[in-house]
Amino acid sequence: MNPIVISHSDDLDGIAAGAMVRMRYGVPLDRIFYTDYTKERRDDVARQIRKLDLKDADLFVLDLNPDPDGTFLGIIDAVKKNGGRVFWLDHHPWSKAAIRKIASRCDVAVVGENRKFCATEIAIRHFGLKGRFIRKLARTVHYSDFNITPRGKEYRKLVKAYALGISYYNMICSPETGTKKLRLLASQLAEGRLVSRELASAARKFEKVNSRRVGKMLADLHLVGETIAVGFSRGVQATMACGEIIRKSNRDIAFCISTEKGKASMRSVKSDITGLAVSFGGGGHPHAAGFEVDTKRYNLATKKGRRRLIRQIEENAGRLGLLGGAMGQAGRKQPKNS
Repeated sequence: MNPIVISHSDDLDGIAAGAMVRMRYGVPLDRIFYTDYTKERRDDVARQIRKLDLKDADLFVLDLNPDPDGTFLGIIDAVKKNGGRVFWLDHHPWSKAAIRKIASRCDVAVVGENRKFCATEIAIRHFGLKGRFIRKLARTVHYSDFNITPRGKEYRKLVKAYALGISYYNMICSPETGTKKLRLLASQLAEGRLVSRELASAARKFEKVNSRRVGKMLADLHLVGETIAVGFSRGVQATMACGEIIRKSNRDIAFCISTEKGKASMRSVKSDITGLAVSFGGGGHPHAAGFEVDTKRYNLATKKGRRRLIRQIEENAGRLGLLGGAMGQAGRKQPKNS
């Protein structure tokens, strides 16, 4: 067998899903590739994979939507041309066009919106993995990926440690070091270990950075309608930052927009925000979603660019009935005494 893995780099679900392939098939670490949704990162992964021996390769793509510019389509065609197979396991919403264009080329495609199982859980079922560790891992990832408050202190600690540790590897480490750390984390999980000193250390380091950045973001929130609050920041842990935005503003929907990466992360308490993410070309789950910001259209380095994005958020949310009873309030600042 000649396995290759491409999975999502930004959260525990992507890391763990890749680890499940390693657990099942013993994939070498240098054949596990983690990527986000940026074109630059995907193109880099594509270049690295094309340098590999693709003869009779089994390509596993996990926890990722198809990219609009066809980067992964080229990889799929290269693998198939060399006699290989492609397995795509995902749980995000897919368009009918993507299913026809991408999934139809795969040997196995478990794709499309799944509100019950995350990608790691789909991989576990697909590979027939069982045991106490697998059950504990699946529960931890499920809590994390669907933005569900964990039951029990142990799971709360695990979810927090992975969220902060993975953020440290992605946002603080150099790209080369970060990739190495993510691969080692996958190896740890594939060996049946949920905790490590290194992950705990990374989590503690990023928690300090995260706290400072979130505090600065909360001092300059923007309210949209009666339900939405928007914050801009350098790289922060999205779920935690959105939680703080909701707490500070007493709103149902939080946008945490990274001015560094051009990524918008969304979380909600009650509302289904999937459609709102899709309206910006993104996707996700009912209470945890996001999208890549078109930074050419919305220059996040300027107040004008941010205001323009906020107005678009108001317009899209209004069409979807997510503004509550207030209209035309985009960009109103959060009162200082709130």
